[in-house]
Amino acid sequence: MRHLLQIFEETAERFPDKKAVGDQEDSYTFSELRQMARRMAAVILDKAGRGRPVCVLVNRGKDTMALFLGVLYSGNFYVPLDPDMPLAKIRDEFETSEACLLLGGDENRELIESLSPDVPFLTLKDMGQQEASMPDIHPEDPIYMVFTSGSTGKPKGILKSYGAVLDFIASYAEHFDLTDREVIGNQTPFFFDASAKDLYLMMYTGATLEVLPSEMFILPLRLIDYMNQRGITYICWVPTALALVIQMKV
Repeated sequence: MRHLLQIFEETAERFPDKKAVGDQEDSYTFSELRQMARRMAAVILDKAGRGRPVCVLVNRGKDTMALFLGVLYSGNFYVPLDPDMPLAKIRDEFETSEACLLLGGDENRELIESLSPDVPFLTLKDMGQQEASMPDIHPEDPIYMVFTSGSTGKPKGILKSYGAVLDFIASYAEHFDLTDREVIGNQTPFFFDASAKDLYLMMYTGATLEVLPSEMFILPLRLIDYMNQRGITYICWVPTALALVIQMKV
């Protein structure tokens, strides 16, 4: 049975120069994203080995996708953490995950010093020229872990497997007829489970993923204009958000 990294490899071979993921500042093609992920994976392997949780501070931009994929190519699974949460909650989720490694951006270095200065911290700047090989992955292996809200008590880490995610994404893409022609607009924060659809649909179909700027979330008209500029064809919103857009008649 093929797994998602194998499918992503096939996608990158089909569309090497096509935009895979972009944000307000820049973008990566499928070949660039694959190369960065493999190079990041080699560094992660050196620090963490395989089969372990790796926490990723999910800054809102294209680089987070490269870090997620770097973790997967290393044969580990990622645990997204919101860098804007209170430090006590970040520390609790980090300690609960039992992660041996933290990934993020340069903007997170001060946070890391307060969180866990003894745990290795890597950014994309740490990758070299060596590329990791494809890991041996089974359908039941974990692909990521997300935490519940904790509204009924202490937040709990929930593991998702490669097989479960692939089954869902394949059915979802078929049901909604999503193909490489789509431009996916991502608004859901990367530490929410629902955001995984956007990343894995990009990998599965060859669609382009656009990370929408968070500062526009409270400005619907500007957000719609930006989505039109970027050619967004697909977005997953709750009904109340869709109703608001309809009422604006834009």
